[in-house]
Amino acid sequence: MKLEKDEFIELKIEHKKHMPFYLVDWLRIFVFIGISIAGIAAIRSEGIFSVGPLLFGMGIFGVLLPMFLRWHEVNITDYIISNKRLIFYNNYKKTIKSSFYFDDFPPITFHENAYNSGFITIGDVEPIIATTKRVGLPSSGINGVNSEFVIYNLPNVRKVYDEINSRIIKKLIED
Repeated sequence: MKLEKDEFIELKIEHKKHMPFYLVDWLRIFVFIGISIAGIAAIRSEGIFSVGPLLFGMGIFGVLLPMFLRWHEVNITDYIISNKRLIFYNNYKKTIKSSFYFDDFPPITFHENAYNSGFITIGDVEPIIATTKRVGLPSSGINGVNSEFVIYNLPNVRKVYDEINSRIIKKLIED
């Protein structure tokens, strides 16, 4: 990993490598079950050359694929805190995916469950129910877009959040 001169690694954030599961995933699973039932019913009544396979494929690509991509992202990304920035490091390609300097850090939020684990979102948080205006008609539904920069599966999310926040505040005080 290439660091700037006078930059050094202070902390590697430990996270679990299993699939991150959001609350909105329950909604996605129920939608997948509903679409799958409709697809199977269409296949049974109209045959294989009906709308059934299309519905089933929409369920797989709309629900299961984003969950798989999130799991893949967790397995190839390491999160590193240097003295100057937070680094998202791709350990498969051995490159820095993105980084955030502490003196110009975007908004940061964390989500914690009852077991003190959770995730940290950097930047704007995507809402669960999205409302968009397409072709002059407003529409709403389950948001299929995950936030772009997320530190997933942190066993002690509040401690990591406080650590990052303290570095942001320290940089703001120094400047």
